[in-house]
Amino acid sequence: MEAYKIPLKDIYGELKASENGLASDGAAKRLVEVGKNEIKKVRKRPILFDFVEQFTNLFALILIFAGFLSLFLGNGRDAIILFLIVFLNAIVGFFQEFKAEKTIEALQKIVPKETTVKRSGRNVRVNVADIVPGDILLLQAGDTVPADLRLTKAYNLKTNDFVLTGESVSQEKFAGDVKSDKNLVVSDIDNCIFTGMQVTDGSAEGIVFATGIETEFGKIAHLTSDVKREQSPLQKEIDTIGKRVTKIVVLVLPIMFGIFYLTNKGTFSIFDAFQFSIGVSSAMVPEGLVATVSIALAIGVQRVAKKKAVIRKLSSVETLGAVSVIVTDKTGTLTKNEMTVKEIYVPDKNIHVSGVGYSDQGEFKPEGRKKFDIQKNGELFKAAVLCGNADISFSQDGSASKIIGDQMEVALLAMGRKAGYKKERLFEEHPRRYEIAFDSGRRMMSVIINQNSNIKNQNENSKYSNVVYTKGSPDDVLKKCTRIYENGRIRKIRESDIEKIKTKNDEFAGSALRVLAAATKDIEEKNKYAQSEVEKDLIFLGLVGIIDPPRTEVAGAIKECRGAGIKTFMVTGDYGVTAEAIGRRIGLSENPVVVTGDDLSKMDDFDLGKLLSFGSEDHDGVIFARTTPEDKMRIVETLKKQGHIVAVTGDGVNDAPALKSAHIGVAMGITGTDVSKEASEMVLLNDSFSSIVSAIREGRVVYANTKKFVYYIFSSNATEFFVVLIGSFFGLMPIAAIQILLIDLCTDVFPSLALAVDPPEKGTMKQKPRDPKGRLLDFNVFKSLFRVGIVGGTLGFIVFIIVMIRGGWSWGAPVDLGSTLFLQATGATYATLVMCQVFNSIEARSEKLGITKIIFGNYRLLGAIGISIFLLLNIIYNPIIQPFAKTSGIELVNWLVILTAGLIFLSSVELKKWRMRKEHEGSILEALRQELFEQPI
Repeated sequence: MEAYKIPLKDIYGELKASENGLASDGAAKRLVEVGKNEIKKVRKRPILFDFVEQFTNLFALILIFAGFLSLFLGNGRDAIILFLIVFLNAIVGFFQEFKAEKTIEALQKIVPKETTVKRSGRNVRVNVADIVPGDILLLQAGDTVPADLRLTKAYNLKTNDFVLTGESVSQEKFAGDVKSDKNLVVSDIDNCIFTGMQVTDGSAEGIVFATGIETEFGKIAHLTSDVKREQSPLQKEIDTIGKRVTKIVVLVLPIMFGIFYLTNKGTFSIFDAFQFSIGVSSAMVPEGLVATVSIALAIGVQRVAKKKAVIRKLSSVETLGAVSVIVTDKTGTLTKNEMTVKEIYVPDKNIHVSGVGYSDQGEFKPEGRKKFDIQKNGELFKAAVLCGNADISFSQDGSASKIIGDQMEVALLAMGRKAGYKKERLFEEHPRRYEIAFDSGRRMMSVIINQNSNIKNQNENSKYSNVVYTKGSPDDVLKKCTRIYENGRIRKIRESDIEKIKTKNDEFAGSALRVLAAATKDIEEKNKYAQSEVEKDLIFLGLVGIIDPPRTEVAGAIKECRGAGIKTFMVTGDYGVTAEAIGRRIGLSENPVVVTGDDLSKMDDFDLGKLLSFGSEDHDGVIFARTTPEDKMRIVETLKKQGHIVAVTGDGVNDAPALKSAHIGVAMGITGTDVSKEASEMVLLNDSFSSIVSAIREGRVVYANTKKFVYYIFSSNATEFFVVLIGSFFGLMPIAAIQILLIDLCTDVFPSLALAVDPPEKGTMKQKPRDPKGRLLDFNVFKSLFRVGIVGGTLGFIVFIIVMIRGGWSWGAPVDLGSTLFLQATGATYATLVMCQVFNSIEARSEKLGITKIIFGNYRLLGAIGISIFLLLNIIYNPIIQPFAKTSGIELVNWLVILTAGLIFLSSVELKKWRMRKEHEGSILEALRQELFEQPI
């Protein structure tokens, strides 16, 4: 129901109600028909399902299948190892990614439990859940609105609409008809108040026209709960890798079986050949990849936390690195959400006020060489502090801990504190005698204070002990002024003064400042005052320009985003002129196009997509103003359809649907509502936009490092595959299946984790966002894996042959699989592959730089290599482990052969990098220059 369009005289008939409210039995009947005024909880999936889901990825299914086959063939040891791997991976994944969805519960926390309702002409307190359409509600300052109401009576009513619009400046409301044929958004409807809004001033009576899910608040809850989470780019990539590995395993298994059986007739039975082929094929699966990715992401989460951002979902760390668009709210995100006096005008002087927010830190800096005497202009500060009903409390660190009342008045209190005029002292010394409240007709407020005024009529000493302070709209206050205070004296106001004041007012307003005028006069003592008597013959004191200022660090963060190829769109519920002014101040755009929610509703998806496209010739940015939650969500969905990875920032309930729809939802930790936090993937502990940029930087580093250790893990699988393949062609088994598993689960694990925390390379935020469709394992990576696999596998096989021949074996002779010589030879092959991987882990740090530039850049990696070598020696020489690992001690001479093989492997990788540098730079001399003089990482 568009209740705001219905004439007030018809609203009772439309809702089948009366001014005396519903009868109790009538309300009960409606409650049965429409249901309770609450947002129903979404039934959650049992936690057990989340754990079971960990066993459904392709890597796990392959290993489970191989485990059962091994068990069926009588190889219980391999089966137990495979099942244990799957279970440990599931445990890691479950605990790293488990997250409780609390969005609906957080929404319900905002709504009060009881409210005052008129039933059969009597005021009664009822449970909020029992409110029904047609009920008459009574509200006063401090109340939270429990349902959507059409106002029938309003007395100086102001509401804080932040929960729905994201804008915290109190809005005036009235009980009357809206004269507009347009379809208005919530922020423009002034004759209704909606669920979740706060009454900051005045009182009201209204008739309920919507409850529960039908309220504007409920619609947001519905939008939020309906949004389906998508897989992150990394999750999609891991799935793709899993499918490719599955295909490879399915292909390799029969090939390995055929080759191994045909080349080993008489040595192995079909049963033995099949069992070995299963072991080797399962070893080709990167068993620890999923767990390593989870751990690497968890490490990334910890690093992001040091930047004052909490990641609520592991995969979001990597997704941050692919962000190409940030859709940001204005209030509380780009700005402080603390109204601040930034400009003052007293006759013939412009004063800039430094400082941001409610802190008392700041200075008054006059324009040019003019001086500003705070004491001489004390009446301006007294008027600002004493003419208002707001209050503010401060914590020990000087930050605002509790705010009561209108934010504009709070800003005036903060200005007074900067000048030394604190509310506590002024109210104690000068008690209030009388107040004439603000109303939308007069657009001003006046108070009468008991004091000896510092301002005296220039022709005679004042005989009055009371003084009037008035603040309000500059145009309206100015009409009540006949005198002006300038440079310590009072004189009659001139037309030229009025023109200067109006010009300055227009200048302030043009800069998106909200402007208030202050005035004063002395008045005699009375028991009662008439408004017409109080608000006349006033003395003009000055103008005050107030704005919710940009955060100091935002401009630099926006610039860094632009350098990183990330586009930023502002989407706000505030007015276009304010949004544009803030956008210009923070460097968001020099020539923006401002699009309102009304404009957006008239655009089809094609036109919106065109508007959002980069590189437009007629503007360098888009700012969206007066938008609804549906508008913001539509913008996000359009950007996603264009292929962008979208991050959305916000702090209000109105932001929740877009936060949940985005790839990365970023909520504010201080000013953010519970709803926005629960709908997001990341929460900023300091509410700083710059923390988003830091998190994106870390996300890029996480992806780059993920690419390094994924390459490292698969290069190990490649060398294992080729050493077995080459051996099979010659009818030999140079390495045991259990040894392949030990490489993957022991000696490779620690270097993988060290690569996950590799320091970032230079220029991380000077590159464009990566293509979300790009692959961790693209064609070039497969070429590298093939080359590394061939070289490493060949070297491993050669070492096996050398050790066998040195031990007395001759080519073509049968091999005793239980002999000490065979165990030494397979152990040497195992050691060779480990040494190749030791060098490969260092080389994986950079695609181009040589080992001399990268060997000392990651000390964790050097420690991990030390652990890998320690484990290697234990597997070779520890008598407890030897039977399990099928190894035997290796002679010193054979270690020299193993080390030589490792150095040959290293040389092949270095040669490939050298050729790559030569191809890129075009000359051998340039390649040598890079090798000798390029700064290491």
